[in-house]
Amino acid sequence: LGETDGDMDAAVEVLKKSGMAKVEKKASRIAAEGIVKTVVEGTKAAIVEVNSETDFVAKNAKFQAYVAQVAAQALTTTAADMDAFMDEKWAADESLTVKEALSSQISIIGENMSIRRFARIADGFSVPYVHMKGKIGVIVNLTVEGCDATEIGKDIAMQIAALNPRFWDKSQVTQDVLDEEKEVMLGQMANDPKMANKPDQVKDCLLYT
Repeated sequence: LGETDGDMDAAVEVLKKSGMAKVEKKASRIAAEGIVKTVVEGTKAAIVEVNSETDFVAKNAKFQAYVAQVAAQALTTTAADMDAFMDEKWAADESLTVKEALSSQISIIGENMSIRRFARIADGFSVPYVHMKGKIGVIVNLTVEGCDATEIGKDIAMQIAALNPRFWDKSQVTQDVLDEEKEVMLGQMANDPKMANKPDQVKDCLLYT
């Protein structure tokens, strides 16, 4: 207010510019820590990953409260990608966008932060699982009729968290991945004395059994 001769609106602008300058200085720092947060409300579910620079901040209550707000935003978002998500009005304060709210949190918390990714499920029966206090998060979405699938959903989610599978159904495996795996297995056979001299048709047969 001293800088702006008591003009409140001008003072707010000064603070915003000062905050943005601090954010820009921190932008080059690597944010590789953080947490995953899930939220389920009825048939809707969302999962977000928000990164910070240090594990110390990731454990901070203020940071975790902010991540919970990001998850709530993701639950109702209509955005198809991260750019659209960042341009949305921030539900907790509609005078800001999601991007501006993030910048504000960077200024408050004092570390570079980023919303790395989000996913939203619109319907079905969703079961969340978060492991290692937010280091790993999974949501399993099931089609359920007449039963409570919480237990089986959690078991599946824990399995996914433990194994981190690239695919969960053979229909998702692309030809380039199959070709890559074939090359790896052929290389292993070539280095195996028991397999190296076998005919190619035998090796091909073994690849697809």
